[in-house]
Amino acid sequence: MTGAAAAVPPKLPSRIDWTGEGWSVNINLSGDLIADAKVSTDEAGFDGVFLGTLNACLKGMTLRQARDHGVQHACLNATAGKKAPPVSGIMMPANYSPTSRAAAKALRAAIDGVLPIDLVNWNFDDNGLSEAWRKLPIETRRAKLEALIGEFLKQSGQNDAVIVTDIDVHDRVFMQFKPDFPLDDKPIMLMKLERYVRSATGERIELFMSEMKDNNRIRRL
Repeated sequence: MTGAAAAVPPKLPSRIDWTGEGWSVNINLSGDLIADAKVSTDEAGFDGVFLGTLNACLKGMTLRQARDHGVQHACLNATAGKKAPPVSGIMMPANYSPTSRAAAKALRAAIDGVLPIDLVNWNFDDNGLSEAWRKLPIETRRAKLEALIGEFLKQSGQNDAVIVTDIDVHDRVFMQFKPDFPLDDKPIMLMKLERYVRSATGERIELFMSEMKDNNRIRRL
């Protein structure tokens, strides 16, 4: 016999109830997915609106996804549509707010008690596009994505900053910026656009920059 035996996934409870350091985590499971969740605290000074966003984001996630990425999803949803990011640099639960930092700690503690960290399969949760989205005709999906991108650009006051050059069968969106668009602003604009589209669709849509072809034959020699 060759090869290692596949690891048997742990049997999950139907409910998780955890309390610690003034926080409570209550999770109901349907199979291996979260049916509903409540991360809460009785302590003053924490952001109840953010916790409501987090609880909504946790629905439908696996426990591992909730532990590793649940609060990050809530941070992205909480900032969707806002012109300026709440922090400079990369936004993480640790630096978004005191509430996100404490909630992430509580959520990890609650889930660690029933689901040990599996380093072999670490970070391989990727639910991809939902079945409902994939069943839509590709023309419908493209129209929806192009409309959302147009809405974002209009709200940003940059209607002609970007053109969509292609949307492939995996819903990867390829775009070109207008020639005079500031180079340093392109990554920020792309991230904001992607965040807006993901928040609006609930899907893991990916946006990419495509290089603008140089039509000057002399320069290309």
